Order: sequence, then structure tokens, then C-alpha cells
Amino acid sequence: MLLPKRFHRHAVRVSQGDVGLTDVRAIVSRRDGRGKAVRVRFLVDTGALYSVLPPRVWHALGLRPARTAEFSLADGSSIARGVSECRFTLAGMSATSPVVLGEADEGPLLGAVTLETLGLMVNPLSRKVYPMRLTLKVIQLPYNLAMPEAYEHPTQEVDGERVCALEAARRLGIVAIASASILQGQLSRRLPTAVDEALPGLASAAARALQFVRSTPGVTAALVGMSRREHVEQNLAVAHVEPAPAGVDSLFARR
Repeated sequence: MLLPKRFHRHAVRVSQGDVGLTDVRAIVSRRDGRGKAVRVRFLVDTGALYSVLPPRVWHALGLRPARTAEFSLADGSSIARGVSECRFTLAGMSATSPVVLGEADEGPLLGAVTLETLGLMVNPLSRKVYPMRLTLKVIQLPYNLAMPEAYEHPTQEVDGERVCALEAARRLGIVAIASASILQGQLSRRLPTAVDEALPGLASAAARALQFVRSTPGVTAALVGMSRREHVEQNLAVAHVEPAPAGVDSLFARR
């Protein structure tokens, strides 16, 4: 199997126990769509990074090496091979991936980079290729000094317990992003003295409003719209101040 040399020593460790082999049929074609596609039966090797095309395939596609890379073999020896790109179509998925242009004694190999690019994985039990289960667990909700319900009100039920939306997201492993952090600029003006005391070390009301949101437990990111460079610089300055969750809690304790 071919492994880029720079990965062999640092990022990838391959042993007989963690390498699984199976084979699949795929279609390869030029990245630019020119010429005829070629059907290939690949050996899938989950321990190899790059896919390999034998000469009969990459010659038929008219591929040329875009660069030359040095690879380490499983026995520790090194070889140099040309690297190009082509399009793989497999299991209803299609994507462009780097390929090693193999020599006469090197057969077609489907490596991890191509599998991940296609969004595919190998089932370790059945040895069959399946689409990855890709999930994006993120919620976006309005939250700011004037709209604190996401942290204050128990509107959600998790395992039979009523909790606020941010706590529900934390328990369910969902990333929470707050929008309207300064309420379209309405919170950039004078704020109550209690806010100044709870969130010190900031130069403006807008900065304190933003600090309130980013300091609230469970908030991963605070969104704020900006149209002027000076506003960007002022808001970025908040990142130099440590979040103050205790200050947030003190404000809720006053309510």
C-alpha cells in the first residue's frame, strides 16, 4: 500500500490489526469530463491514504502527473510516484480526488482520502461500503440582554425534566449559536449600571452586550452584524477579555 512519507511517521500508524480490505466497483473519469469513463474494480484499503490507478486505467483516461511525491511502503521502503486527480463515481456519489499513478505491478486501490471525499465508509463487520451518516447538530436562536429566554425560561423537556433551551442543547450535544447579540444596535447605547458592574473591563455598551452573550454558559458563538470597520475592531476587542459567566449569573440573580 502507498502512504505519503510525511504522514507515515507522524500521523498514520498502520498495523495488520487495523487494516481492513474489501473490493468495490467504481467509475473513474477525467476531472474536466473529457474522454470516456472507465469502470474499475478497486481493492478498498482503509489503512492506505491515497487511491492508486494502474497504468492501463490512467493511460486510458489520459492523465498526466501534476507532481511527484515520495511514498513509504508498508515494509518501510520509499518510492516516488506521479500524482494526479480524477473523478470517482461510487455508490451514487461522485467527487474529485487525488490519485497515485501506479506502475505495472500496482493494482487499483481505493484509499481513505477518496472514501472521505465521497462521504463513504466501510462497515467493519460486513466489509461493505456505505454512505457516512453526516449530521450537523446546530441550533441558532435569538439571545441577548433584552431577550434572555433561551437561558432563563425552562421551555424544553429533556428526560422528563423542564430546562431552558441552552441547557437542553448542552445535554443533547447540540451546538448553540446566538443571534441578535446586540439587538440590531439597540443594545449599543446606554445600559443599566448593573450590567456595567457585572461585566467590567469593556469600553462600550455594545461590547458589554456582546460579552453578556458570549459569557453565557452553552453559547458557542455570538452573531452580530457589522457594516463599518470600526465596529468590527470594537467587537473583536471583546475577544481579549475573558468570558464572565459569573457576571451573567449575577444579572439573572437580580431579576
